[in-house]
Order: sequence, then C-alpha cells, then structure tokens
Amino acid sequence: SCTIGGFQQALEALVDQVADRPGSVVEVWQLGRDVSTTQLLGTRSVPASGSSTGAKRATRARFLASAAEYLRKTAEPAFTVPSKDRSPIAEGIARVALNGQSTEMSCVIVVLTDAREFSRFGRKGDAACGSHRSAASARRRSAA
Repeated sequence: SCTIGGFQQALEALVDQVADRPGSVVEVWQLGRDVSTTQLLGTRSVPASGSSTGAKRATRARFLASAAEYLRKTAEPAFTVPSKDRSPIAEGIARVALNGQSTEMSCVIVVLTDAREFSRFGRKGDAACGSHRSAASARRRSAA
C-alpha cells in the first residue's frame, strides 16, 4: 500500500510535470468507504506567469516550492486512518472524474493504489490478502 514517502515522491513528480502548464489543477482526493465519503483533500492551480523567461522561471519555482508541500500536508491525515474493510477504487475514481470538470478542459487522473479490492466473500474474492504474482509475471502473461 502507499506510504506518505511514496506519495510525496509521486506528488513531486506530478507537480514538476504540470508546473509549465498555467491553469493546470492538481487535486488530492481520499477514497472513502463509498462515493459519498470520497473527499477532496487539497487543490493547487498553476498560476499564469509573465512572458519573459525570468518571470516564467520564478513562477515555476514558487509553484514547485509550495504546491507539493501543501498537498502532502493536506494528505497526511489520510495515512493515519486505519485501513477500511474495502477499497471502492472504481467508485472513488468515478467521483473524482465527475467532479464538475469543464468539458473544455482535458483531465488526467493519477491514481496511486495497489488496486487490490477486499471482498466479503471469503478468500476467493479477497485480493487484498495473500500472495500475488509479480508485476513482471503479470506483464509476461498479458503479452502472451
């Protein structure tokens, strides 16, 4: 599962990717027990910058210095909450995707998850526990 350190690394890489795109929005969501408890934890927008190279560099530097740290801090409480009995990944992503984004803007959703759901139907449906094949093994099987 995701740790605060792994989350921070991914967040820093994401913020770096959008820093040169004024108007881009980075949002951090916490998936809840169901759609109604999935919540937005924090958001940061890339500000517009001046036309000079120096102004663009300064705006980028300010955004990089503040955005990842702010979003990490807003997400910290999510890492202290005990694990839930299930992980409604698809429903939570649907809530994020349908959050009233303008149809004129493209939306990229970056999801950090182990993608393992818990089912109450015993071990056969419990992908969150037990051994799993490695990512390399899964790639080999999907390529075959």
